[in-house]
Amino acid sequence: MKASCVLKVRVQPKASNNLVDGYQGDMVRLRVTAPPENGKANAAVIELLATALEINKSRLTIIKGLKSRDKSIGVESLTLEEAGRRLSSAIK
Repeated sequence: MKASCVLKVRVQPKASNNLVDGYQGDMVRLRVTAPPENGKANAAVIELLATALEINKSRLTIIKGLKSRDKSIGVESLTLEEAGRRLSSAIK
C-alpha cells in the first residue's frame, strides 16, 4: 500500500467508549475500549479510523508505533486535508 497521507494519533486504550476525542497539537486523540495486548487496541484503532474516515480498513496501515500509544497511520486514497475534515466531523 502506498499511503496518500500519514496521520499521527495518540491512543488511550481501555477507555469507556471508542471515539475520536479531538486534537492535541498535530495529533489526533483516539479512545478505544480494547486493551493494549495481542494487537487488540491496534485493531480497534484501525476499525475506529476506518469508520471515522468512511473508508475500508484495508486502506489503513500502522506505519510506526505498533507497541506505543503514539502511532503513525498511513491512509491510502485520501489527502491530509480530506482526512482532517472527515475526522473533525467525527469528533464527539
